[in-house]
Amino acid sequence: MDSIIQIRKFRINKIYNSDEAKNLEKKLSNINGVLSAKVDSTGLVKLEYNIKSVKFDTIEKFLAFTGFDFKNKFWTKIRTYFWTFTEENELDNLQHTPHCCSETPVKEK
Repeated sequence: MDSIIQIRKFRINKIYNSDEAKNLEKKLSNINGVLSAKVDSTGLVKLEYNIKSVKFDTIEKFLAFTGFDFKNKFWTKIRTYFWTFTEENELDNLQHTPHCCSETPVKEK
């Protein structure tokens, strides 16, 4: 199974010290499909994950469940929506079966 690796950087609220950052880093690393997670004490998260195993919206829900949230800014909302949208498109495109342009397409039943 081929991997589709995504690397994301984003900021979250409620990181007050390096111990909380290390704790969140460990929790994120334990998610199936997350290859690496780095969290610093300023709330910057660097995440590398395989979208065939876990999608960004699942990670977003996990962060909300554990009490962490994204910075509530307009561009952050737009960016996270765009990430979710593009991941869905990438996964949908993997299921597409191409056809030759000189042949008529075969209708799927």
